[in-house]
Amino acid sequence: MMSIRLLFVVFLPWLLLGGCASLSKDECLNADWRTIGYGDASEGYERTRINEHRQSCAQYNVRPDLDAYTRGYEDGLRVYCTAPKGYQQGVRGYTYRGICPRDLEGPFMEAYSFGREIYQTRNGIKSARGRRGRAAERLAAIEEEIAHTEAALIKGNMPPPKRALLLEDLKRLSEDKQATEREIYDLDQAIQDLRHRLAEMMANNPWER
Repeated sequence: MMSIRLLFVVFLPWLLLGGCASLSKDECLNADWRTIGYGDASEGYERTRINEHRQSCAQYNVRPDLDAYTRGYEDGLRVYCTAPKGYQQGVRGYTYRGICPRDLEGPFMEAYSFGREIYQTRNGIKSARGRRGRAAERLAAIEEEIAHTEAALIKGNMPPPKRALLLEDLKRLSEDKQATEREIYDLDQAIQDLRHRLAEMMANNPWER
């Protein structure tokens, strides 16, 4: 029986190829390299993605047609490097890899930046909501602990040292409560500001009307 180490050595290259392959066996054997180039560009991949295809297809003795790929890639750039596509990429949080030619990059980047700002604002609202929720949970726990501490102080027959400790705890809890309430207030203000900002952007959004 093969040892675990031998199995690892034998099958690791196959697993790496299978996990990282940009093209399947059928895609390599039946490749239309112009179509592949077109698809890569229209999806925002860099021109160097052909190197990944070359590695994927080498095991099937298939070599990419660089000329056909390049022609398709150039055609795909004309589809990708447009203002509507730039907005879509930005508002979805996708990374722009700097592939657009100079004559097309200006309108693309203007729309991309606008979409990216909307994406970041939405993420800011989501993040602030999450932080507010966690702060509200902490506040509820603090208030419950304050109630238990106050109930303990009401009870009689308590040694002075213990009472002093409970009073110190109550002071600390009250300070924590005030700080948490302030945090919640600040987060509410931040959420309100971000929502207002998002509403303004969407009202002046030429890409979603």
